[in-house]
Amino acid sequence: MMKVEFEAIVMTNKKLAVGTFGAGFLSGYLLHHLLHPPVAPLPFRKLPAEYHYSQVPTLFFHGSGGGRRSLRPMLTTMQDDGAAEHTLTIAVDPFGGLHFKGKWPAEAVNPTIQVLFQLTFPFSLHQEAHWIAAILRALQQRYDVTTYNAVGHSLGAEALLYVLLDPNEHRMPHAQKTVFIAGPFDDALHSEDQLTADGMPLKQDAHFKWFDAHKANFSKQTDVLNIYGNVQQLHSDKTVPNGSSQALAYLVAGQAHTYQEREFTMNALHTQLLSNPAVIQTISDYLWK
Repeated sequence: MMKVEFEAIVMTNKKLAVGTFGAGFLSGYLLHHLLHPPVAPLPFRKLPAEYHYSQVPTLFFHGSGGGRRSLRPMLTTMQDDGAAEHTLTIAVDPFGGLHFKGKWPAEAVNPTIQVLFQLTFPFSLHQEAHWIAAILRALQQRYDVTTYNAVGHSLGAEALLYVLLDPNEHRMPHAQKTVFIAGPFDDALHSEDQLTADGMPLKQDAHFKWFDAHKANFSKQTDVLNIYGNVQQLHSDKTVPNGSSQALAYLVAGQAHTYQEREFTMNALHTQLLSNPAVIQTISDYLWK
């Protein structure tokens, strides 16, 4: 069994008010509610020949209202199948502090990193993107990470896209493969038929307009897999309309190294996608085959 270590990096953010939380209360709250229990770093039992192995980490970002249980089925299945090995859990407290739990041994293959945001509601796209960027810089400084993969669900996918379109993204590790699951890239859309023939939304919210203005910043070396659920042919996963997720193609398909879309119709509700065996296998194959 791997030795488990805990450490924290304090990163201040002057835009956030400290409020009335004491340091002791916050520390205890984070340990109990964010980092316990994390995805267990089980002994790695097998290395199936069908997967390609490397030391490139894959980061997983949950959506609004999510937490440690959101992506646990996916991470556990990937590890049990021998596709990847869970290493770190990084919790972000409401003040921007990064709290690391786990150990990343040099021999870990296809290491996965679970990111937990304690403050998920009300959701702030700019704030969460700022925290993701801080995590990438911390991994670069502490573990010499130069490339990474990323999986984002719902608003976590939207925040990931914001980081990838940030003009300062070139200063951070490079995104190699990215997976967006049920991303609400344009909240102004309510049905699939609100996209033009070339995929442009007929209605656009402020976030989409920002994405559109910065889409040229998306790396031509980054691969994209866009996943969404279509429940009962309603063109929605009952939370995010398919058109909102499909709007990603208009933003990055012409810029990315490769762009793929996958629609799922079975066990395809917004949160069901995260524990759907077919979705998990699709992501594992995409990242590591």
